[in-house]
Amino acid sequence: RKLKTLREGQLAFAAAVTELHSAAGRAEQALATLRASGQETDLLHDRTYTIASGERADSLCILYRLIPSGLLTPQLASLQPGDQLKVSAPYGEFVLRDPARPVVFIATGTGIAPCIAYRRTYPQLNLTVLHGVRSEDDLFYRAELEAGTTYHACVSGHAGPACFKGRVTA
Repeated sequence: RKLKTLREGQLAFAAAVTELHSAAGRAEQALATLRASGQETDLLHDRTYTIASGERADSLCILYRLIPSGLLTPQLASLQPGDQLKVSAPYGEFVLRDPARPVVFIATGTGIAPCIAYRRTYPQLNLTVLHGVRSEDDLFYRAELEAGTTYHACVSGHAGPACFKGRVTA
């Protein structure tokens, strides 16, 4: 699979994405399992990630947080174009029943991925997003969400003037 790094923590795979999406049925938002070989051993490490690409995208996008001591994310961060990575067919379902109705997403950190998948699948979605993170650097896809949605960035650490200072709580 062709691989490109969008920015640290985001990967896009140019693959047979149409086949992956049809495998999930209603693949408006689904999960995929990634597998990479251990660099120092022959062990394989599986982790499940939410797909962040839209239903009709040309590539499969995932979002992850780099955990330096983690088993898989350091390998994901070091992947180069042409490197191989096994990706499962999508599974699970998280279906938007009526895209004509207003939708509110509340997410923290990389949990913003399903929101991005919906935004990319339904660009005209009437969407309000509350996105909580520790640092403004963790506001993945911020520019994309600020364009055309009601987006509220909530930062518990040092926050700039465009962010709400605090946590997302119930």
